[in-house]
Amino acid sequence: MYEEIPSVVHLALHLPGIHRIIFNSTINDATDILICADQQKTTLTAFFETCTTLEIAHQYTYQEFLQYFVWNKNNKKWTLRKNKFAISRLYFADLSAGERYYLWLLLTIVRSPQSFEHLKTVNSVLHSTFKDACIALGLLEDDSKWIYCLDEAVVMRSGSQLRSLFAMHFHANICNDLQYRLNNEYNICEPTEDQIYDFGLFLLDKILCNIFIYEQLNWNYNKLQNIANECIALLNYKQHIAYQDILNSIGNRTNISESDNMISISENMLVGPDLRSLIDTTYYDIFIENTCTDQYLRDWIILSSRNNDVEYINSTILDIFPGNK
Repeated sequence: MYEEIPSVVHLALHLPGIHRIIFNSTINDATDILICADQQKTTLTAFFETCTTLEIAHQYTYQEFLQYFVWNKNNKKWTLRKNKFAISRLYFADLSAGERYYLWLLLTIVRSPQSFEHLKTVNSVLHSTFKDACIALGLLEDDSKWIYCLDEAVVMRSGSQLRSLFAMHFHANICNDLQYRLNNEYNICEPTEDQIYDFGLFLLDKILCNIFIYEQLNWNYNKLQNIANECIALLNYKQHIAYQDILNSIGNRTNISESDNMISISENMLVGPDLRSLIDTTYYDIFIENTCTDQYLRDWIILSSRNNDVEYINSTILDIFPGNK
């Protein structure tokens, strides 16, 4: 037995008739199962019922409700809170969830809704979808709810999911002024949807490039120098010679091509044309007794930027090195 203080209560978020139910597996009649489903309440449907029957509940949103009411799991009812407090966790929905997202949006701002239909009613007009109700309330006119949605998603969503969410936001909001700009600035009278989105990506790329350029121009040079000094101190003898040769080439511009500004590597820094030549040059003394130690292998390393090359190099070296694999 244990007790969690303060208690955390997860608030259900589901569309009408789409919620988890529990029924006896011996029930075979579909009608009986539907009746059982209608009778089972969630924290959301019970919230609607409480807002209908108790006047004191009229001043709270769904998320605020738990501060003033207690959810009784046994009889599936909300009762007035007498002491302590609890933390509410409304299940999150992003834009990719469709109508469920717009339901979530309405539940965060509408006080004392008495049903799903009540949530879809704005100025005495019953709208067919939760999205239409959000539009009628002006919730989709600016980016504040999008920003709130993205901030919420950052905490619990993966990078892939965040990119998808941003892409949906990009299509829905970020490009909404670009048809006008294409008309007036580029004389494209009726731009297609693809042209609008391509133009939006072009503008976004410019912004990101400017950000990257700003970052490149504002490095902390002292910090970078300290990092470089630490790395230089770890170079072995031959690595240090190669490093100095490169620095001297840059400083004297002796090995820099004027046509493409590329650095030419000195002949004494090059090895043969194949992998075996590189291995023989790097581990030239590997067959000398007591040479192949852990420290030796840490000091002499062949680096590659591709995992496939690394695996191939490792396999080739293991076939050459003395001893058992």
